[in-house]
Amino acid sequence: MAASLNVFAADPLPRKEAVMETGTGGLRLTISLPDYAEGPYDLSGKPGPLVRSQPDLNRVTGGAMFSLAIGKTAMLSYQASVARRFTLQFEADRFSAELLAEELIKQAGFDGRAVQLGCPPVSLMGANIVCYRMSGERLINGKASVEKYAHVLIAISFDHDKQGYTLMATIAEQDAVRFDADPARYEKIAINALGDLWKNHKIEVR
Repeated sequence: MAASLNVFAADPLPRKEAVMETGTGGLRLTISLPDYAEGPYDLSGKPGPLVRSQPDLNRVTGGAMFSLAIGKTAMLSYQASVARRFTLQFEADRFSAELLAEELIKQAGFDGRAVQLGCPPVSLMGANIVCYRMSGERLINGKASVEKYAHVLIAISFDHDKQGYTLMATIAEQDAVRFDADPARYEKIAINALGDLWKNHKIEVR
């Protein structure tokens, strides 16, 4: 039986927001993080968020990120992304929840090593949702990272897979020995962080 992704009560502390919109007929995603988190940035680390409309490529994509130091050697990041097709000309054009999750898993360096989780209920009509966790070292082009990571993600698609969004929490630990001594602790931190992100996000169809 798959593990379940726990979500927690909204944080009453002061918060700050990042908003991503994909245009008329698209979606508006708002994420909210505690005020002490740094950001928002775009997914390259520049001041953000950033959303790019590319009609010639039949898509709108974008993302936002916040970060927070955990002790001297670890960094927690909160990440959200949006995706939209203007039209579905081919089956391969679909932004399915599984496809959105697979892209994040590959980018994180955990291709083929993610573990599926039970997901929280989603109220968006006609939506599909998948949830995954990943833990350990990144593998990029067969080369293992020095740092260790714990990732937890949610990917959602709707509007016949024309639109979707993702939420992900990641903790990166530079001290691999410390991570290996208690990897479950890092996974719990990531799950708690994603629970906060989930409870405090808002999705609207424009």
